[in-house]
Amino acid sequence: MADASRVGAVPDPLDQLTKELAPVRSAASPLDLEPLLRDLPALTGLGIVRGRVHAATSLGLATAVLAVVREAAASLDEAVPEHNQVHLLFRVHPKTARLTPAGARQAAQEVSGVEMRQFRFRQEGRLRRLVAQQLLEMQYGAGHRPYE
Repeated sequence: MADASRVGAVPDPLDQLTKELAPVRSAASPLDLEPLLRDLPALTGLGIVRGRVHAATSLGLATAVLAVVREAAASLDEAVPEHNQVHLLFRVHPKTARLTPAGARQAAQEVSGVEMRQFRFRQEGRLRRLVAQQLLEMQYGAGHRPYE
């Protein structure tokens, strides 16, 4: 079994997207996300994101990233048991659409029925992973290769 921590090892796209969704989830607007784009190569490299960029600027790219991530979160349906928590956490639910990222996290945590510490360290990563999986499904469904 290969050690993924070795120098030169290619990170798993799902793991990388899951990690990159943390600052995106915390961004209240494209202006919050714009300075972080350099740290989001997996997200900004997705063809479904690049196809949404209307203005060839960093703000245009940040706007596209937020739009695609929120679309992925919103597209999780009732077949996914945690879909409601994802909708709350990523502020695509009417209840959290106008809340701060911290307020949205608290709403998702309350629905989960666990303490905030447990939610942040155990459940939030799993919810981000569901969105990352949906992003990859959208990418492949649109006929794109993983990173075009």
